[in-house]
Amino acid sequence: ILCTVMSPGDENASNNLESVSVTIDEYHDLSAISIAPFSAYAVYPYGTYSFSGEIFNAGSVNETDILVRCTVIDSYSVKVYEEIWIIVQIDTGATANITFTPAWSPDHSDSYTLLIEVSMTGDENISDDMRSLPFIIDMTSPTVDVGTNATINEDQLFTFNGSLSYDLNGISNYTWDFGDGTYGFAPVLDHSYPNSGIYNVTLTLTDIVGNSASASVSVTVQN
Repeated sequence: ILCTVMSPGDENASNNLESVSVTIDEYHDLSAISIAPFSAYAVYPYGTYSFSGEIFNAGSVNETDILVRCTVIDSYSVKVYEEIWIIVQIDTGATANITFTPAWSPDHSDSYTLLIEVSMTGDENISDDMRSLPFIIDMTSPTVDVGTNATINEDQLFTFNGSLSYDLNGISNYTWDFGDGTYGFAPVLDHSYPNSGIYNVTLTLTDIVGNSASASVSVTVQN
């Protein structure tokens, strides 16, 4: 913008000119940008998890250069991974689909939190609509309690009890191999053997994310 001084009725301008630079910023309505619900709380095994959701523009103008920041922190609030990408444009009333799959290799089981924040390029402000999503990485196999070795008689019902077994986030499957070609699928089962001999009985557990473990006992059957 150029400014000059003139006398009333005189078309001649003063030689003393002032030049002022004015920058007009593109209008952004950060308050109109919201984060639609991402994946709910879940437990994941190593390397097989992602989070999906939407960024919604409820404003009256098309928004451009929207920054989405996804940060993973551990149970000690230490940042272990961060990823930022730009949504080129979201029209008014429209959504942009987001899928976040961390390129990160955890080395232990832990409780984590995913923080999702939205801002505009060149704007230090962050949207008030932020998501905080807890999740667990479970890399630990179940602890199997199959009981102790036993001696029983032919055709005697014996109770096999695996109910004292434990897993951090829950056991989804119990598989008993009774060593005689038969199987069972419950924490506690009764079983008998019609023939004498020594049978190796194995209990295999699988937790809710697929980690598994096994343990065995020996059952001696007398005639």
